Amino acid sequence: MNLNQSQFRQLFSRDRNLRLTVPGFKAINLHIPEHVLRNVITALAAMFLLLLGSAIVSELKVNRQTHVDQQESLALLHADTAAYALKSMLSGSGANGQTTPFFNEALLRQSLSKSALEQDRRFLLVKADGTIAAALPDAGFEGMALADVMGPKFILSTDVNAQDISAVTLPDGQSAYAAMRDLPPSGGTLVVYQAQSHVLSSWWDSVVKLAALF
Repeated sequence: MNLNQSQFRQLFSRDRNLRLTVPGFKAINLHIPEHVLRNVITALAAMFLLLLGSAIVSELKVNRQTHVDQQESLALLHADTAAYALKSMLSGSGANGQTTPFFNEALLRQSLSKSALEQDRRFLLVKADGTIAAALPDAGFEGMALADVMGPKFILSTDVNAQDISAVTLPDGQSAYAAMRDLPPSGGTLVVYQAQSHVLSSWWDSVVKLAALF
């Protein structure tokens, strides 16, 4: 079959109708023009993509908060575990007539579990006068005042032995999660903190790895 140019254009440009018959009602015939049907399909596809995007964003927010909550719980767990170990070492030496252990890096390292320093968690062993005796993994903080490392508002805004993590702002402007535990009878304290940016970056890395699977 040979079609001239005008016939060919008419074949693809004319507006065809979709005819629908309602079952049981033969007298009712629906005629939907092709251009209307195209618009309806486009609108439905756009609505589907919008709903899908909203669902993904909502799920990411929930997943993000879950990750933050898990990291906060782990920070509190490691703080409690290390504080308990330090208290045991400090009180045990006195009861046995031994010399009280010095606040130093060896003592702090001995109190930490193998996974304590993961996810950029940082620990400070602080003497009663507020001076940092040991810091892991930042050994350079030794001898500095706690306020110089954690900020002047840290002690006032963070409750000792609180069961919730505290949000603090470090002197360099970074936001961090922190907790503090007392160490009787020494009068010292243990501080654990974790930069918020690292917590969120580790979450984002996991999201990217999951997305790569698809």
